[in-house]
Amino acid sequence: MSWTNDYRNIEHISEKYFAPILPDLKKHFAQLPPKDLYRLIDDYGKKYGFNAYNYALKVCLDWQQGRVRMSEQTLLRLVETLPHYMKHEERINLFTKLYNHHIKNMPQYYIEERATWDNYRTALDECYSKIYKRYTSYFAPCNFSPNVLKLASWLTNKDLDFARDFIAKRFIESHNALTLKAYNDIENFKKECDVLYQQGLVYESKQLIINLLTIKIIFNILAKEKPKPKSWLSKLLDF
Repeated sequence: MSWTNDYRNIEHISEKYFAPILPDLKKHFAQLPPKDLYRLIDDYGKKYGFNAYNYALKVCLDWQQGRVRMSEQTLLRLVETLPHYMKHEERINLFTKLYNHHIKNMPQYYIEERATWDNYRTALDECYSKIYKRYTSYFAPCNFSPNVLKLASWLTNKDLDFARDFIAKRFIESHNALTLKAYNDIENFKKECDVLYQQGLVYESKQLIINLLTIKIIFNILAKEKPKPKSWLSKLLDF
C-alpha cells in the first residue's frame, strides 16, 4: 500500500512543523539509491497524476544532484513517502529532532512563590517537594499540536501509540534532568541565603528562577522592612 494513500494531507501541514527536519529529509532524498528513487516517484505519480509524474521522472536526478531547485511544495509532496525507504533508527533520529524542537517552543507558564527571611528554608523545601512530586499546580499539560503528532505517527510507520509512548518517555527523562538541576539550584540558593541571613543582610529581596519544561517558577524572598530610626523623644525616654 502506498503511503500517499494514507497521508493525503501531509503537504497541507504547515512547513513550520517540518522545519526542524526538512534539511535531513532533503539530504535523505538526495542519497536515495536509484531503485528507491524511482519507486518514490512512482508513488508521487499515483497521487498527483501523470503530468506530475512525467515531470518528476525527467528531473528527479537533477533534483538529487542539485542542478534543478525543487520547490518546497514538491519536496513536501515527495517526503510523504520517505519513511517507507528509511531505516527505523533514521526515523527515530528525525522524530527525536522533531520532539526537541517543539518541546523547546512550547509555551511556559509562570508561577511566583513568595517567602520571608524567617521561613525561606521551609518554603524552598516545599517548592522542591512540589517539583519532585509533580504537583498538578506545577505542571501544565505537555500537549503537542495534532499536526506534530501526525508527523510523529508518519515518522514511526503510522504507529501513533509508539509516538505517544516515545513522547511520554522523553518528557519524563527531561523532567528528571530538570528536577535534579532544580534540587542543586535550590541547595546552592539556600547556602547563599544562609550566609546573607547570618550577616544580617536581610533588608534586600532575593530571587531564584527555576525552569521546568512547561513552567517557570520565580521564587522571591521578600526584603525585611528596615527598622525606623528612633525619634528624639524616644531616645530621650530611653535615656
